[in-house]
Amino acid sequence: MEGRIVIVTGAPATGKSTVCALMAKHSSLPRSIHLHTDDLYRSLSKGAIPPYLPEADKQNRTVIEAFLEAAKRFARDGYDVLVDGVVGPWFLEPWIEAAEQRYTVHYLVCVPPKKQPCSAPSAEINWMKRPIENWWRPCGNNSPIWAALKDM
Repeated sequence: MEGRIVIVTGAPATGKSTVCALMAKHSSLPRSIHLHTDDLYRSLSKGAIPPYLPEADKQNRTVIEAFLEAAKRFARDGYDVLVDGVVGPWFLEPWIEAAEQRYTVHYLVCVPPKKQPCSAPSAEINWMKRPIENWWRPCGNNSPIWAALKDM
């Protein structure tokens, strides 16, 4: 039985890890794995660039592609693969290619309500405000992101 890949993404503090943990625990498949992109980012050592900086683009693409290859391998062995991390619209191309290769790929975006602050401590709200707002722009019903994902 072939598994599936579920990307759970969104801005910081929107519940990605909680959603992935619950989905992995209650998967309908006999096996599941929760892959957390932050683990790989923390493993980067010499030459690591903070992922939020523009000059980290090449590094970030390497991390995403490494996760994709791991996810495909687990899916081929029947796992329900929950990918937990910031996999924004700017990183979707390799995942869309995986779907075109007949992997089952789902994309779930955790977006907080616009008028309700996230659950993060108040000291974190200011630095997270812009990333959270940025997730609303590509997630509108008429956005190109939905056109690219509709056939996944």
